[in-house]
Amino acid sequence: MSGTVRVGGPVSQEQVWLVYPAEFRFPGIEGQFEVHTGIVATASRAVLELIAEGNIPENLICLAGYAGWGPGQLEDEILRGSWLPTDVDSKIVFEVPPEECWQEAYARIGASPMAFTTRTVGLA
Repeated sequence: MSGTVRVGGPVSQEQVWLVYPAEFRFPGIEGQFEVHTGIVATASRAVLELIAEGNIPENLICLAGYAGWGPGQLEDEILRGSWLPTDVDSKIVFEVPPEECWQEAYARIGASPMAFTTRTVGLA
C-alpha cells in the first residue's frame, strides 16, 4: 500500500482519520460513521489494522488531524461570510483528483476563490 496522507486539520494531527465510500464499510467494526450519504469516516484502530493487512477500500483517503469548532463558532464564521455552504457531493470527495477538488467545488456553486476577497457579508 502506498499513498499520501493529507492534512485533515489543525486539531490532533497525530490522529489518523480514514474516509472511504460507504459501500466499503467493514462489517462488525464499531466506530465507522456515515458523515454524509455514501461517505464513511473513522479513526478506528481496528479499521486501520485491517487496511495495514491489505484490506484497502477503493478511493481511501487518509487524513492526519481534523478541523473542529467550539460551540457556535462555525455558525458565526458562516454569518461572517467565511464559508460558502453547499450540499456534499461524494463525487468531488472520491472521484476528483485532490489538486482539482477546490476548483470543482467552487464551480459547482458558481463561485471562485475571488469570492473570499471581499469582507462584505452576502457578496461571497
